[in-house]
Amino acid sequence: MIDKIYEVGPYNVSHHCGTPETLKKINVIDISYQRVPIDKRSVFHNALLKRVTKLLDPLNSHDPAFHIEIKQY
Repeated sequence: MIDKIYEVGPYNVSHHCGTPETLKKINVIDISYQRVPIDKRSVFHNALLKRVTKLLDPLNSHDPAFHIEIKQY
């Protein structure tokens, strides 16, 4: 499996893994959707959209968590 990841390129498999060059350019974190109170999920989603480079979550994708990517400058 690890050979296939290197063949495809770690950054193309997941933004959670990558080469030192790509890891210096982006921070990635997943936050469990279940950890955010039901009545706060929409507000949390909208607040993240204003501050992050990329957001995937159940409100805008099939991702079961809040997948947050923040570009480093």
